[in-house]
Amino acid sequence: MNSSSRVFQNSYRRNSEQAHGECDFVDEKTGQKYDAKILFQQEQCRMIANGEIENWLRSMIKEQHEFGELIKMNQKDQICKTTLFLEMEARLQRIKSDEDAIFFLPYPMVLDFPKNVFTQFAIDILSGTYHTVRDRHLEELRDKETYIIYPTMVNDIVIRELSGSGTSREYLKTNEFSRYITYSVAYSQ
Repeated sequence: MNSSSRVFQNSYRRNSEQAHGECDFVDEKTGQKYDAKILFQQEQCRMIANGEIENWLRSMIKEQHEFGELIKMNQKDQICKTTLFLEMEARLQRIKSDEDAIFFLPYPMVLDFPKNVFTQFAIDILSGTYHTVRDRHLEELRDKETYIIYPTMVNDIVIRELSGSGTSREYLKTNEFSRYITYSVAYSQ
């Protein structure tokens, strides 16, 4: 968050007191609280913890496929049945009313590249899913900002506001996550 200059413009401190459900981060200027959530199913977390990376990647690709098929078949009303929708909805419902939400997804769920108009303004799995959750929970989410942080395929980090139009993105070139996650694209002929 502190590496951001556009999406998160202030200075933020990590809350060291979280024993009783306190927020994860606080804006030092405004006092706004942020609750950070990893956007995975419990089973996906177990796979990562057990080193089952191939199975985990398959589950992530399956989530992407669920959404893609609904868009292709023009069945946007069925987004509420996808795995990502159910996870996002459950996590947003656990965030307190005075906190904003930050999702972290350590997987490049979206093909996202800086200065690419098509990826910046088209509906994608993240914005489509979030807007479906928001439409179903409009009253609870009306005043809540929701952000997501995820890597790109070229190992940049995207910080994105989902609660607005979903198009406000910031790309950070950082090595902060490289000791935990890196991605590369294999190409063979």
